[in-house]
Amino acid sequence: MNTLRRRSRTVVVPLLLAGALLGVPIVVSVGYLLAGALGWVGNTSSGAAGRMLTDAAVWRSVLLSLWIAAVGTAIAMIGALMIALLFGRDRRLDRLAQRIAALPLPVPTVATAVAVLLLLSQSGWLSRV
Repeated sequence: MNTLRRRSRTVVVPLLLAGALLGVPIVVSVGYLLAGALGWVGNTSSGAAGRMLTDAAVWRSVLLSLWIAAVGTAIAMIGALMIALLFGRDRRLDRLAQRIAALPLPVPTVATAVAVLLLLSQSGWLSRV
């Protein structure tokens, strides 16, 4: 029983630390954004941020974005579940699925390399400044 408690502590502490390291900056950023929009901080003498929050077109755009994100997530989840059920029945298909799933793993590395190249090359964005 003690080993289970010790193991749960070794899992909970890093998760809490990671949550704090990720969550605190997000909460502070959103809070500062809202404070600026309400005119509490920053240079908001024109009141543009406040007018933007009361504009109906902005809220329609926000709702459309949330709708598209929700529908896209639902479609992807349904497709992933169907593929998982299909591949989970046969060992050969399961091995094939594992190989297919490993294909996009290098994509973030390649995207980062291209971004650094665009930023630092002789004709890149930093050389134009």
